Amino acid sequence: MITQKIIAIKDLSLLSKFFILGTFIACTNTQSSPFKYEKEFKNYLLDVFKIGAVSDAIFYIFPMSSCNFCTEESLKTLETCKSKNIILVLVGDVKNQNEERMLKLPMPKLLDPSQKAYSYAFGLTKPLLIHIKGKECIRFFEINDTDLQKIRSYLSVN
Repeated sequence: MITQKIIAIKDLSLLSKFFILGTFIACTNTQSSPFKYEKEFKNYLLDVFKIGAVSDAIFYIFPMSSCNFCTEESLKTLETCKSKNIILVLVGDVKNQNEERMLKLPMPKLLDPSQKAYSYAFGLTKPLLIHIKGKECIRFFEINDTDLQKIRSYLSVN
């Protein structure tokens, strides 16, 4: 009976050591980016547009081949957006039925008509919103119909 108690105390001590070690590792682990393709996206900005570090910019990456719903909702969002930090990245041929509306938007635009974005493999299948502040991505959204209100709210305060 005494032997069992001694073993149990030793086991408890060992478990607490593992717990403390695990907690230490978790707390000292550097926080990863909310956007797992951050490095690829930054390489794209640097290689294609010669944009290195930015102080505070929200990149709205828009594939011109997006479905009509995505295009229309993105246009509505961007037309009513008051944020001064948005940079619109148009990927693909701008010559479509929404060309005039896209080009009239009041934010700076980066054009990628040859669709080089796809060769950087940063997950561009739908419109993306990537907020970069300093040297890191602080927020990322893949723009879809379920998150539209969340995206509009985010843009209204950033």
